[in-house]
This record gives sequence, C-alpha cells and structure tokens, in this order.
Amino acid sequence: MQKSWRHRFHLPAVIGTIPMILVAVGVFVIGIGFSVLWSFTSSKLFPTYDFVGLAQYRRLWADNRWLVSVNNIWFFGLMSITCNMVFGYLLAVFMDQRIRQEDLFRSIFLYPFAMSLIVTGLVWQWVLDPNLGLQAALRNLGWSSFSFAPLVDANTAIYALVVAGIWQGSGVTMAILLAGLRGVDEEIWKAAKVDGIPTWRTHVSIVAPMMKGAFATAFVLQCVGVVRVYDLVIAMTGGGPGIMEAANRGAFEAGGLSIGCNIELPFEQRPNPYQTRSLTFKYFFVRKMMFVKYSLGFVIFPGGFGTFDELFEALTLIQTKKIRDFPVVLFDTRYWQGLLDWIGEFVLPGGKIAEHDLKLFHLTDSPAEVVEIVRNSQNTLNHIDKKISDDIRFPT
Repeated sequence: MQKSWRHRFHLPAVIGTIPMILVAVGVFVIGIGFSVLWSFTSSKLFPTYDFVGLAQYRRLWADNRWLVSVNNIWFFGLMSITCNMVFGYLLAVFMDQRIRQEDLFRSIFLYPFAMSLIVTGLVWQWVLDPNLGLQAALRNLGWSSFSFAPLVDANTAIYALVVAGIWQGSGVTMAILLAGLRGVDEEIWKAAKVDGIPTWRTHVSIVAPMMKGAFATAFVLQCVGVVRVYDLVIAMTGGGPGIMEAANRGAFEAGGLSIGCNIELPFEQRPNPYQTRSLTFKYFFVRKMMFVKYSLGFVIFPGGFGTFDELFEALTLIQTKKIRDFPVVLFDTRYWQGLLDWIGEFVLPGGKIAEHDLKLFHLTDSPAEVVEIVRNSQNTLNHIDKKISDDIRFPT
C-alpha cells in the first residue's frame, strides 16, 4: 500500500509544484472569493465592508449597457465556439490524411493562435477598413460599387468579431483534435470499412465519442478565449461605431454636409464611410482649433482623456472671452455627475472658478433638449450678429 502511494505521489515532484499551487490558490481561489464577497458591499474603487446585499447586482442588471454586453458576449461565444469546434475538427480530419507538407500546414493553421488578440484585431481592422482594406482594394480594381464594411455598422460588427475569433481559434482546436484522431486505433478504421460504414458516419458515431477528452480540452480553451474577447473588441472597433460616426451618419443620410475631423493615431481612429468631406490632422491642437472655429456648439458625450481635453479647452476659451460664447452640452447625467460634484465640492469652494462659470455648460439626458439648447443659442447669436452688423452700417 505504501509502495503504491509513493508510486502515485513522487515526493520531489509534489514539493516542486508547491509554489505553483500556492500562486494558483492565492491568485485565483482567494482572489475570486474576495471579488464575490465585495460584490455584496458598496465597494467602488477601493474595497469596503459595508454590506448592501444584492443592491450592486440589481443596479448592474438594470443597466441597459450591461444587458447589451451580455447579449453580445453570448452571441459571440455561441458562434465562435461552435464554428471553431466544427472548423477545427474538419481541419484535423484534413490533416489526418497524411498530406504532404503537413508540418508547414500545421504551422500556418497554428500561427494565428500564437498572435495576441490585439494584433489579431488590428490585422482584421485593416482588412475590413472600407478606406484601406478589402473594399478599397476591390474598388481600385474596378468594382466601384462593391461594398463590404461590417465594422462600421453596429448591426454587423459582431459578425466581424466572430470571423476574427474563428481565424485565431480554429487552428489550436485543429491541433488538439488532430492529436485525438491520431490516438484512435487503426483497427477501428479497418473494422468500419469492413462493415461498410461510410467515413462520415464513422467519424460521427464512433471516432468523435472516443475523443471526448480532446473535445473537452478544446471546448474549455475556446471558453477561455471568449472571456478574453475584450482585447479583440477594442482593437477592431474601439468599443463599437462611436458617437462621431453616428453624427456623420445622421448628416449623411439626411443629405447634408458631413465633415469628419480625423486624427492620426496608431489605433482606434479611422475615417468612417459617412463623411462627405474627410479631414485628417496630425496634431491635436490643430484639430481642436478647427472644432472651436467652425462649431456652433459642443455636445459632449461620455469619453476619455481626449474628450476631457476638448471639453475643458472649450470652457477655458469661453471663460476667458477668447471665443464667442457657444453652448456646451454634457450628455448622460450618470456619466458626468461625478465630475460635476467634484467641481462643486473642491474646485468652486477653493476659488479656482467662479459661481457663474458653472453656467457655461448644460447637463441633460434628453436629445430633444440638446437640439433646443443649440437652436436657442444659434438664434441668439444670429440676433447679436445682425445687431452688430446694423450698428456698423447705421451707427447711432
């Protein structure tokens, strides 16, 4: 009995794996445990132990953006896993035919998996970019009416992500299932042929059930890939067709002038196909100057550092009378309220701004109110311009 225990558990090997076990338990088990614990508290940036029950979960499931994200991840996961398993198995069957240059083909199929999701996303972003990729190439060859730009449409972008996921994941699935196929006894294939069983039926009814371990391994690996899809989404879409594209598309479909002020960036930014006039800038300050000079108003949607930069630049120019007062509207109260609370709690009492500076912008959740604010401001500006013009021509 003791000999059997020593045979099964080699002591030096067990001692050697202790550090890995401790890291796994500490990082995964304990980390997940604390995450679950803090989800029942009012924790935000830093953890607290103020238990609030299921309040965080109720707030999460009441958020429409969360529901959209859940639907998207389920759709992506179902499509990606299903296609990867099917294509991976078909590739494994193809490779199992003892073809020539098998090592070369295996390397080609596995190569995408060796790339990071960011690189994969950038490659497919370039391929599907209507101004750089497949659509532009075919139009340059003479097919001027050819249109294929799934990334610029919110309804088709998810399918582009699925294609990129299949391109990256089917190769490793092929390698795992090929190992399973190579482990099937040759006598089984011979017996199936003797019995007159079609090849496809042998795969479905006999070989596939014998490869349960290989399928399980490939399935788990694909599930992990679905959870890590964030990198792919950011690289390919920047989070999806954004508000700038929405503005261009609205103007374009209404038959108006749709101007795009693009900036040269190594990622995210690329011209959308709804621009009737596209301008590209190398430097941010030139782009911001164009915004300020020709805009009738700023409607600021949730964004990152670049959005904050443009917002506070405009407010500073209005505050210091360097430009004419035009409306600055912050859209999405839930996103901006924390910033405004901080300004009211620290910036205003500290004398950094005046009370009337808080009236330089508007906060709303209503698109109709945004339109009304811009229209009223434009009517006021037109009235001022007319009065100034009359005063110049007919001085009192």
